[in-house]
Amino acid sequence: MSLPYGLSQEERVRKKLEEEYGVSLPKKRIQVVEGLEHEFDLVSEDGSIIGECKTSGAGRSGLTHNRFQTIFGDISRDCLLLLAHRIAKKRIFVLTDETVYRRFQGSQYGKAAQALGIDIRLVEG
Repeated sequence: MSLPYGLSQEERVRKKLEEEYGVSLPKKRIQVVEGLEHEFDLVSEDGSIIGECKTSGAGRSGLTHNRFQTIFGDISRDCLLLLAHRIAKKRIFVLTDETVYRRFQGSQYGKAAQALGIDIRLVEG
């Protein structure tokens, strides 16, 4: 699939997944649990598909140990929020940097997220 170059990485990921699932997946703020809302990057109209897209990685400022720890904390928080929304039947976590993807997949947190039903995907721009 050829994606337009004028789009951000997140918009490219959205278009690719919308084509794959056959539904619109706009960014949307939804209630995760009572008293807590979060803006997810990808949400189907009926809420059965939710997702987050993490576009930060080596291309931004170099993947130093400190930078990776910051990204890793963001990833862990996003996965927790994906799990908290009980209505969703499909939870997708997209990473756009291969190094970050491989390191997260190999970690105990990445393995736990997958075991709990989060589809962790690499979608390069």
